[in-house]
Amino acid sequence: MQLHFFRAVLIFFFFLSCPTFAQNLIPDPSFEEPREKDRWGLVFTKWSGWIYEGACEFRVSDLAHTGKHSLLIVGGSNPKIRARPNKLTLEPGRYRVTAYLRGLDIGTASGTRPPSSCSRTNTCP
Repeated sequence: MQLHFFRAVLIFFFFLSCPTFAQNLIPDPSFEEPREKDRWGLVFTKWSGWIYEGACEFRVSDLAHTGKHSLLIVGGSNPKIRARPNKLTLEPGRYRVTAYLRGLDIGTASGTRPPSSCSRTNTCP
């Protein structure tokens, strides 16, 4: 009887201490809230970003992994652009990040090199 009670308590504390799996912390993770392009070129309600330099822009794409839309980042000549979710603050800890990316005509700019943890074949651990 004591062994069963001990196992039940152990299982209870195991599940209590486990992080919540499959909880998405990103608002609008599948880009389902598009809007008209604003003066900064942003096209989604709950996503922000910055166009640093070069010919580049944000667009709403109908080619999606899930849902109806995706974020399309178009870069022309020497683009430097970044997208991020609005107002996302995370507590210190460990998180699993999953993203679905599709790229066309991706190259490296002159003078850049891969991170030191990557090999010359562009495979990273």
